Amino acid sequence: MKTLNNPFFLGLLSGLLLFMGWPPSPVPLSLFVAFVPLLLAEQQTEGRHIRFFFVVFASMMLWNILCTWWVWYASPGGCIAMLLVNTMLMSFVWMSFRMCKRFLGKRIALIALPVFWLGFEYLHAHWQLAFPWLHLGHGLAYATRWIQWYEFTGVSGGTLWIWLVNIAVFLALTTTEKKVRHLWPLAGLLILPSLVSALLFVQQQQKESINTADAGIEVVVLQPNFDPYSVKFNADPIVMLEEMLDSAEANITPETRLLLLPETALTGPLDEEAMEQDEELRVCRRFLQKHPNLVLLSGAFTRRLYRANAAPTHTARPTSSPEYWVDYYNAGIWVDSSKTIGIMHKNKLVPGVERMPYKEYFGFLEQLTIDLGGTSGSLGYDDSIHVLGTADLRVGLGICYESVFSDWCSGYTRGGAQFLAVATNDGWWHNTSGHKQHLAYGAVRAIENRRWLIRSANTGISAVINPYGTITQQLGWWKAGSLRAQVFPRKDITLFARFGDIIGLAASVLSVVLLLALLLHRRLRPYLPQ
Repeated sequence: MKTLNNPFFLGLLSGLLLFMGWPPSPVPLSLFVAFVPLLLAEQQTEGRHIRFFFVVFASMMLWNILCTWWVWYASPGGCIAMLLVNTMLMSFVWMSFRMCKRFLGKRIALIALPVFWLGFEYLHAHWQLAFPWLHLGHGLAYATRWIQWYEFTGVSGGTLWIWLVNIAVFLALTTTEKKVRHLWPLAGLLILPSLVSALLFVQQQQKESINTADAGIEVVVLQPNFDPYSVKFNADPIVMLEEMLDSAEANITPETRLLLLPETALTGPLDEEAMEQDEELRVCRRFLQKHPNLVLLSGAFTRRLYRANAAPTHTARPTSSPEYWVDYYNAGIWVDSSKTIGIMHKNKLVPGVERMPYKEYFGFLEQLTIDLGGTSGSLGYDDSIHVLGTADLRVGLGICYESVFSDWCSGYTRGGAQFLAVATNDGWWHNTSGHKQHLAYGAVRAIENRRWLIRSANTGISAVINPYGTITQQLGWWKAGSLRAQVFPRKDITLFARFGDIIGLAASVLSVVLLLALLLHRRLRPYLPQ
């Protein structure tokens, strides 16, 4: 067929296969062959580098658009910038592979391709333009039975698995001699990780059955369902908070230890130096008086004031009074009846929405950041991880976008979190695949850390997820209500949580080495296999 010899057709086929394998699609197997058409297109465009670049760009752009177009609802400009940045970075990976093949040989190039991709993913999770949403390992989030070994490797292990199978399929199709011998390693690459995962799944179920023999912690997760565009940041905050707490009341029992509210449930801004004077906190205190054993864990919008003669942070801005500067935070707060207040600030801020990337260079664009309720301009943030709670109850709270960051969330477990929580507001994206993908990534975080994960979403989907990634309870989209569940704190630490993203870090270092080798290829080529 002529279409199979058309590089642009093959490139678009790769983009389509990546989309078909991505949550909420039920066919993740397509990810294991998704890059094969693009590898064939690369072979067909030998020597035509500009043509191949446009093939790759079209392929990666199609994948990005089909999977993340819904960002448009929250920020049209941010969506366009995100699509362009992601596509360019992915295209750079492919062009680096192309240069490796040209200067260092095909064998090294095929090894370098997954290394470059993993290096790109590591970078894309650790710089100020971070967007790890399309890290390949996340594509298996609907196939949790296959990825139980993420407790050892994290999501980067899934990325490596997908790439190795794609390359094995490509070699099996393009090697002319003794093709049958390539089928055995291909079968092994597909089957062995799945078998390991199945064994781990059984082991985790047994471990959890022993763990659940002890008393768990009863939690209530609230989904208030306030429209973020028309209600949440326009209605009376006290009335909304009282309505939320009244809604939760029906599910709270004398044994309930924790009530989780969604992102910015307390819209404030609450002054962090005078919390107890804020009326929203007083409402919380009155509620806790009726439930002395209860802890309130909630998203909040807070601020911190600085006198002008003090050195403010680089995110602080002037106030209407010449005496003060102020930082605003997307925060989480822990409130209990013992007058304890714990505060953590969101670190992984959404680029272009909550933070102007590289403000020191692009500060003149500060006012282009989007106002999604609260304030426009870059928010303050913490560089370090803060686990909230007391000695007998410690929780790692990820606020919205933070739950997409594999390495960051493992830091909560290293910091002593006994279970994980997510406070989010996915209503910005309307009823699209965005909120379904976000929920699915929560299951991946539960597996990586072997922790129960509870999730409160303002407009859905709120859920309870066990340590092997199974959603045990959930509330539907655009439905107000609450969930009551037993979660079981754990203190064991997985290999991934203990050491972090070793695979991604190693790949980023190797990527630099390979790029340097490309610069020095003339001197190195006599010593390299062809």
